Amino acid sequence: MVAKFSKRNRKNVVEVNYIGKHAVRLLGGYNVNQANVFASVPGVTEKNFLDAFNQVRANSSYNSPLINLIMSGNAANNGGTARFRALNTTAITQAAWVQRLW
Repeated sequence: MVAKFSKRNRKNVVEVNYIGKHAVRLLGGYNVNQANVFASVPGVTEKNFLDAFNQVRANSSYNSPLINLIMSGNAANNGGTARFRALNTTAITQAAWVQRLW
């Protein structure tokens, strides 16, 4: 909305301008790029990414179908979990921050 008012007399000009917006029901503070670790994927045994991450962290021989699907595009390809372990070795072995979330 824009509103303008102008008044002129012999020596002076008074001008008032207003530019404003009124917004309601906006999603404030929402990061659209933030990953939802609680989202579930149909057809995968784990409930969510956090569950899959904790299972991979707890058992060094476990192959997570969800991690496989994310890393390789195929839930049956166990190379996805192997690649995930290779990229995230420190995060998996020292993931005390994950436990602090709960």
